[in-house]
Amino acid sequence: MTVPAFQFLWSSHDVANEHRRRYVRSGLERALLGAGLEPVKTSYYNAFLMPLAVVRKLMPWRNGGDHLETVPAPANAIMRRILGAEAPVMRRVDIPIGASLVATARPA
Repeated sequence: MTVPAFQFLWSSHDVANEHRRRYVRSGLERALLGAGLEPVKTSYYNAFLMPLAVVRKLMPWRNGGDHLETVPAPANAIMRRILGAEAPVMRRVDIPIGASLVATARPA
């Protein structure tokens, strides 16, 4: 599963995507345990792009934009490559911070 991370990043993007909350790793693990699941792996991702998310959040003139606007194709391709570069890292270690969380779990 994937969920958004860090409540301070809450924006209209979360509303548009019908998110109910943003998580920290320990909170997601508690929620999984509470649902009768045993966390196997939890890691943040979107770590390399998180600085952009924080800067965007701090841009008062954006009025908390929904982040759903069209991104020019070259910029989108660059961001996809940056995000894709995290996958091999996550296979070896859990990423300690990021704008999102990914978890795998099994029945407890």
